[in-house]
Amino acid sequence: MKLLQTGSVAVVNDCQTLFHLLPITCQIDVRTAKFLQKFIANDNSICNLFSKQAEVNLKKVFLRF
Repeated sequence: MKLLQTGSVAVVNDCQTLFHLLPITCQIDVRTAKFLQKFIANDNSICNLFSKQAEVNLKKVFLRF
């Protein structure tokens, strides 16, 4: 709404549709999933310590869809 300088939800929804943009909540989920996938695939020993929790979090992101 700030970007488009409007208070109208309808205008924002129309712009999202016309510009083929996902709602911000979906964009955050997609970016989170991409990050977690890269994190899990990383061979770094520190990343390996947290890979199980990352897999759980990734499943939670996919369950929202």
